[in-house]
Amino acid sequence: MSRFFQSRYMIFLIVGVVNTFFGFFVLFLLSFTHLDTWLILLLSQLFGLVFNFFTTGHYVFRTTSWKFLSKFILVSIFIYFVYLLSINLFIPYVENRTIAILILVTPISLLNYFIFSRYVFINVK
Repeated sequence: MSRFFQSRYMIFLIVGVVNTFFGFFVLFLLSFTHLDTWLILLLSQLFGLVFNFFTTGHYVFRTTSWKFLSKFILVSIFIYFVYLLSINLFIPYVENRTIAILILVTPISLLNYFIFSRYVFINVK
C-alpha cells in the first residue's frame, strides 16, 4: 500500500471519529427532548450534513467541490432512513431510544465510510 493511501485512510478515520462525535453529540442532546425520533434524527442529520461535507471533503479528499454535494446529500438521506428504521427496530429490545442510538452509532458510521469512499468522493486525486 502506498503512503498516500495509508495517510488518506488514517485521516478519513480521524475525521470520521470527529464527525461521529459531532453527530452523536447533537443526536444525544436532542434525544432528551420530547421531539419525535424522526425529527431529532432529521435535525442531527442536517447539522451533521453540513459539518461532515466540509470536514470529509476538505481534510480527507482535499475538495469541497459542489459537484460532490448532490451525491453526499443522497447518501445522507439514505443513511437517515437506515438509521431511523434501525433505531425503531432496536427500541423494543433495549426499551430506551438513547441506548438504541448508542448501539447503532458505530455500524451506521461504518456504513457511511463505505458509501462515501466508494460512491461519493470517487475519482478525487
